[in-house]
Order: sequence, then C-alpha cells, then structure tokens
Amino acid sequence: GLSVIKPLIGRRGDVASTATVMRVRHGRDEGVILGEGIHPWYSDIDTDAMARACVDEGVRRVLCAGARIDRIAALDNFCWPDPIASERTPDGHHKLAQLVRCCQGLHAACVAYGVPLISGKDSMKNDAFLGGIKISIPPTLLVSVIGQTRDVARSLDLEPRAVGDRLYLLGPTARELAGSEFSRTRVGAGLGPESLGTVPQTDLALCWARYRAFADQRDAGRLRSAHVCGRGGLALALAHMVLASERGLEIDLDGSLDAVSALFSESTGRIVLSCREDDAAALEDALGPHGLRALGRVVAPPRLTVTRAGASVLDL
Repeated sequence: GLSVIKPLIGRRGDVASTATVMRVRHGRDEGVILGEGIHPWYSDIDTDAMARACVDEGVRRVLCAGARIDRIAALDNFCWPDPIASERTPDGHHKLAQLVRCCQGLHAACVAYGVPLISGKDSMKNDAFLGGIKISIPPTLLVSVIGQTRDVARSLDLEPRAVGDRLYLLGPTARELAGSEFSRTRVGAGLGPESLGTVPQTDLALCWARYRAFADQRDAGRLRSAHVCGRGGLALALAHMVLASERGLEIDLDGSLDAVSALFSESTGRIVLSCREDDAAALEDALGPHGLRALGRVVAPPRLTVTRAGASVLDL
C-alpha cells in the first residue's frame, strides 16, 4: 500500500505512532504526514492555553516525522457544550467566554506558526439530561495537522535505532502539571493547585524558532528518531520508545526540577530525539541555544531506568 508509518508501530505493532506517513502515489517519493493535538482537560483551567497546546502538538508531531516546515496546514474541530445562556444553560455566558478564548488561542498559534486552517467542523450542543441532571462535555478542540514531505524514505518515527545512540530532550520543562494526566491520577488528584503549578503555557515565538532549528538538523540527517512530549509527559514518551523498539533507555534527569515535574509535566514545545554518537557534538552546537539537554543512551536490555541526582527514580 501507500502507508510508510502506520498509526500503530513497533516490533509488535501495538504502540501509537507520533504521526502517520503515506505516499501520495505509488512510485513517487513525495508524501503526506498527519498528526493531531487534543487536550480537553486543559479547558477546565484556560481554553486559550488549551488551543495553543493543541496547535503546537499537532504541528510538532508532523515535524518530528519529517514534514517540511513551510508546507503545513490544519483543520479545527470544535466539540463544545451549549454556549448560549438560557434557563437550561445558566452558565452559557461562561461557556461562550471559553469559546472566545479558545478561538483567540487558535488564531494566535496558527498565525505564529504560519499554519492556515483549511477546513474544520463545529458541534456546539453536546449536552444531555439524564435523570433530570445536565451532563456537558468539557469544551474540546481537536486540531488535525497535515504536512508535506519530499521523500518518505527520510521520515522519522519514535523508535530508537541502535544501542549506544545518544538521547536528548529539546525544549525546557516547567512545573506545568495542572490539567495533566498526572493530575487526574489518584496521587495527583490529592494535590492542591499550588502543588500542580499551571496548565502548560506555549511561548509561540520561542517554540517556532526551536522547530526551525530542529528541522534543519533533521534534514541534515543527524537524527535517528524523534517523538513528542505531550500527554503523560516525558515518562510516557520514554515508555512508548522502549515498548516500540524493545530496546532500553538509561536516563539521568535534570536535577533542577523535582522528579514528578521532570517526568510528568506536560510543558509544550518539547521533543525527545536520538542521534549517533558521531553526530552528538554538531547537534549540541546547533540545538543547545534552543534548550537541548542530554537525557542518556539507548541500551540493549528493554528496560526504562531513570535516575536523578544519583538516586534511582524508575526501573521498569
């Protein structure tokens, strides 16, 4: 078929890919790359931040897989509770304000990244009355992103390629656990807002400059794999890489952050990437100014081991 990177990848075909890649035609090298961003739990806190995070993740996904930085477009899909104030919807003004803020964030991100919205869909009455109780979905935006690539053979996925390869995290991590997967766990749900920090904030100008530098290194052939840090944070991204490749990762966390933030914060604009030892110095020179820091190495035993300040944090 035309598929190059399918939705499920890995040795066993059971790990969700960063993005999907397909040829446009048999016998041609050109391809299209599809990715998405969706973060409904952020909307409980700030729908503007939610929209920026959705655009950012969708764009980051297709760039990780190999999309040209100047050939990206998106579609916006709104799925919203009734935003019109009425007797049945006494909080309609608030839900409408959330919709306005979401649109503002969507506009800001698309303009900053030069990504046109070429289509979309809106569903604005997602409410039900069950037993006299009104149930509404969380205000949700799905951003679907499409990119072009000149050569599908140069596409990247999330699987580390070889034992001994160096692993890096591109982009800074902050204590941004509000609305995160961690915050919804039994442990995280017991923490107050002051402990969780903020919902992820996306500095669009800094992220776009980072992505341009990343794309230059990707196109120069210095990267072996690339994966987004999104829902679930660094911990889930690393777990995906181990499960897909059935190779291990030895990770040493930045000691300036507590372990929970380093592993589970969902700060936007971050990419986990790997490279050959021979390419490490050039990669550090090029991406160091954009927040690149060493994470560790790829090893043979299929385990994820994480240390921080010399102490073991995870061994899975």
